[in-house]
Amino acid sequence: MILGKGPLGRPGRALLLRELLELSLDPRPEDVIRLMKPTVLIGATAQAGTFTKVMFPSLRLAYLVPPADLVEPLIKARCFVDRHSPTLPQAALADFMAGGHFSAHVRRMRSLYRERQQCLLEALDRRLAGRLRSRPDPAGMHLVAELQSTDDDLAIRDRCAARGVQLSPLSRYYLGAASKPGLLLGYTSPDRRQIEAGVEQLAAVLGQGSPGSDAGLLASASAR
Repeated sequence: MILGKGPLGRPGRALLLRELLELSLDPRPEDVIRLMKPTVLIGATAQAGTFTKVMFPSLRLAYLVPPADLVEPLIKARCFVDRHSPTLPQAALADFMAGGHFSAHVRRMRSLYRERQQCLLEALDRRLAGRLRSRPDPAGMHLVAELQSTDDDLAIRDRCAARGVQLSPLSRYYLGAASKPGLLLGYTSPDRRQIEAGVEQLAAVLGQGSPGSDAGLLASASAR
C-alpha cells in the first residue's frame, strides 16, 4: 500500500509494509525490505504492525513507524479519528517491553512457530506429497498448500470442517477467477499432535488413507 502522492523517494510518499516482522522466522527480516530496491525504499517505508497478533486479540493496540516527513500529517489525521488509544494499556505494554518481557515472548514464539511449521511441512510431505505442494515460509502464521489437481478447494474446506478441521480455500483470496486451487493452513495454535491428526483428516478427505477419530485443528490463530 502506498501512502501519499508522487513517486517513492519523494517527501510525503512511502510504501506501507504491514507484516508481522516481530514473528518472522528469518533472523534478519529487514533485509527483505532493503533488497527490494534499496535506493528508493530506504527512508521511504512505513512499517505498521499490531499487538493483537503478536500478544493477544483483546489488547487492541497497533503501531506505525513512518518516514519523518509523514509523522506530522499522520498525527493530524489520527486526531480526526479518535485522538489516541487508551493510555493504561499503552503504559502497561511500555513497562512490559522495558522489562525485556516482550523480547523474551517474541523469541519464545519464534522458536515455537518454527517447530510447528516444520511439523506441518513434514506431515504434509509424509501423507500428501502427491496431492499438495507446500514450502517453508520465513514469516506469517500460515502455509500455502497448492493442490496438484483441479479439486474444488471450497468443497475440501467443507468436508474438512465436517471432520473438525478448519482451513481456508485459497480461491477465496483471488480478486478474479482462481488460477490454481489450494489451501491456507494455520500452524501457530495447534500442537504437534493436533497438527499431525489434522493432516491425517485432510489426507482422508483427499482419499489418501483412513484417519483415527482424533481431529486436529489447522486454522487461523492469534499468537499466544
